[in-house]
Amino acid sequence: MSEMKNTPNQNSQESEIAIKFGKGLAQPFTGKDGTQYMRIQIPNRDPQDKSPWQSFVVPAKAVHENHYGKGLWMKLPLNGSTTVSRDVRTGYDESGKGIYEKQRRSVTNIELKAMVESYKTQEQGHAIDAPGGSRQETAAPSKPKPRRSYSMER
Repeated sequence: MSEMKNTPNQNSQESEIAIKFGKGLAQPFTGKDGTQYMRIQIPNRDPQDKSPWQSFVVPAKAVHENHYGKGLWMKLPLNGSTTVSRDVRTGYDESGKGIYEKQRRSVTNIELKAMVESYKTQEQGHAIDAPGGSRQETAAPSKPKPRRSYSMER
């Protein structure tokens, strides 16, 4: 039997991590140097959390469209880290407008993938999935429809 050897292509696939996200989370922009970048927003895991979403920036060339045209994906180094930022309100000025400050922190790319793809692990709150419940039971009662007669008598 022959032993499988790692080719350079296999090593590069093992050392990268793919992150998938929706088109609505990506915002293209041009940097001061004229380079195209993409800001990827990270939704809050808790739907009740109303704080601003976190985001990170990558070169636009690193973001690719999937086969179906509805989502985007990118690859990052497995052992690398990425800076994630969030705007935090620090106070108000004289006119009553909020004063914001960027809060930055560094996360590993594995943790970043878990943050961006957290929608995959969230429980869907559908009534049909609830034990002992169905969608018809939770629907508001409606007015009964009038019966129609299809007989020849009128």
